[in-house]
Amino acid sequence: MITLFRKALAGAVALFLLAACHRVPLLTTPVTTTAKPAPPEPDPPVTTGVSEVLAQARRATISGVAYNLSLNIPAQKTEPIEVVGQVLFNLKDNRHPVQLGFKAPTSYLHSLAVNGQPVAIDHRNEHLVLPAAALKLGHNVAEIHLRAGEQSLNRNNDYLGDVSYVVPTVGLLAATRIPGPPAHSWQAVACSGQEIGTKGLMVAAKTMALTAIDLFADADLRAKAQAELKQKVGGHVYKPLPGDRKPALNYRD
Repeated sequence: MITLFRKALAGAVALFLLAACHRVPLLTTPVTTTAKPAPPEPDPPVTTGVSEVLAQARRATISGVAYNLSLNIPAQKTEPIEVVGQVLFNLKDNRHPVQLGFKAPTSYLHSLAVNGQPVAIDHRNEHLVLPAAALKLGHNVAEIHLRAGEQSLNRNNDYLGDVSYVVPTVGLLAATRIPGPPAHSWQAVACSGQEIGTKGLMVAAKTMALTAIDLFADADLRAKAQAELKQKVGGHVYKPLPGDRKPALNYRD
């Protein structure tokens, strides 16, 4: 009996070992997964004005902006003002182009160099686009040779009159002297240095400051001012006094 039990036990062990030899071996090599790289962010679109996307991109990547300007102002008002301008900035991410605002015509841009290397001019939708290939991490310098735009320049004798053709203009008068003395006289200067001059100055300053606050806070007011300007200017195209032509003395006729 004992002999038969031993034989049966030995057979069972042999069958167990045989089955174990035919089992599928466990994987000993660790399984690794590779995450797919995130797709690169698209370049901010080049549109007129400053979009929210462009503003956020500038805030995230650009800092330490500074300008160096060299202007050649000719004696004749009809001749263009030539400018050599440098835009200096620090860049945290140079994978995308940098857009510089430039609203003047493309023909006003003569040449462009980025970090000392000449670059083809890419001007569209009021922006000069600096290519990503020319940019580097850290400090960058863009040097632009250009002609200054005419819209914001005052090269004329009557500053306020010229500005009023371009933007809505308002003026005010505040008393800083007693009635009687003509302007720019010593009596007017003496009054301006006294209490009446200080009070008039404060009235003028408060009026301008409060008016500016109203304009910033009230979009409808700004729209009405622009509409009034367009209505008054009409189809007139403003041009400064050309050349050395004498002014028309019959302007009151």
